[in-house]
Amino acid sequence: MSSYNTILYFVLTSNSLQYRRIDGRSSNYYYDIKEIIISASGNYSFTSSSTFAAYCFLHANSFNSSDPLLNLVAQGHKSAGDGQYQYTVFLPFDDTMSKRAIKKRATTKYIVVISTEDESVTGSLSLVMSGPGVITVKTPDTTAISVHNGIWYEPHYFTLAFYPQANYTVYGKGRDSLGLYVAKGVYSPRTLRMAFDKYYQTEFGNVRQNQNKKMTIQVTWNPFTQSFEGKHYLKDGKYVEEQPYIMQITNVPYFR
Repeated sequence: MSSYNTILYFVLTSNSLQYRRIDGRSSNYYYDIKEIIISASGNYSFTSSSTFAAYCFLHANSFNSSDPLLNLVAQGHKSAGDGQYQYTVFLPFDDTMSKRAIKKRATTKYIVVISTEDESVTGSLSLVMSGPGVITVKTPDTTAISVHNGIWYEPHYFTLAFYPQANYTVYGKGRDSLGLYVAKGVYSPRTLRMAFDKYYQTEFGNVRQNQNKKMTIQVTWNPFTQSFEGKHYLKDGKYVEEQPYIMQITNVPYFR
């Protein structure tokens, strides 16, 4: 049986969210979260490499920072030596059929939460996941704001999904003042840079106005502000407009 490997990258800074982790002494532990979606049932292994003694928690479907034991599936700490962890857990894949639709339900979702052994510790961590199914990495709902004529405006919301087995291809969807769109691009987990294009659905909004427009986003992850920052380029015929662009996680309760 084929085995698929995926690497997740986490960065903890003084601006990261804090909570009281399981068996923690206070609410001063920084943490970071990633959502993964698997495509097959089986045993999945998780191995960390970090600049600090790390904890890893795996939750099914959702994570609530005020109740970290809720939906807990597995956890790891120091099992690989040198403050790192390694563990293997069986994860079921939900391929049941929806009664209201012919298509299968969404692939089973898990939330990866990483934290530290000691309080108020910052640093970086990489997590190698391997298993029998493709692992998709998904962001929570994201807010994007852009600049026109020196004024920040138009916050709009969308989601992005990362596909590590396909060279970190990025897919997304959302809506802004031009209408509904789908997004496609690439992300580099090493440089933390991302670029994608928005393709607007011509059956929505002002078709004649929007059909020739294409928006390209080029951003880099800033761990200190916990946001993607960069530029967007709006092409309308031969004219190209360049403006600043920021993408931020909407809010943590998305995972709850």
